[in-house]
Amino acid sequence: MKSKLSKKVNMYLRGSTDEALEIQGYQIEEFCKENNLIINKVYIDKCSSNEKTSKRVLGKLLAEPSKYDIIAFNIEKISRDVKELIKINKICKAQKKEIYLFEHEAFLSETFEKVRNILKEFDEFKDKELDL
Repeated sequence: MKSKLSKKVNMYLRGSTDEALEIQGYQIEEFCKENNLIINKVYIDKCSSNEKTSKRVLGKLLAEPSKYDIIAFNIEKISRDVKELIKINKICKAQKKEIYLFEHEAFLSETFEKVRNILKEFDEFKDKELDL
């Protein structure tokens, strides 16, 4: 799964305290070392994830044309709003980049694919194309 990541990555950290940011950064740096990944740039948001993406450093990171994938600590650091996560996933898909969720050991796009498959098991979603 991790082998899908670009050799160079951008690190995204979000937290409300310096300690939280340091812990996330350290763990992701260690992960990158273990997996021979080079950190291109670190993006830091010292705020709540309830703040709109467009107003956060994350918004700038997503808007930047970059061939590098993004590593974030977990899904909650990206957003706690499902609609916002769907929007972010679509942006990444259009730019052909992935967000790897370190704590979950999963890619954001794969997480939505799993949700799509689960929902299609319910009758009301069986024949619908789910745009997640």
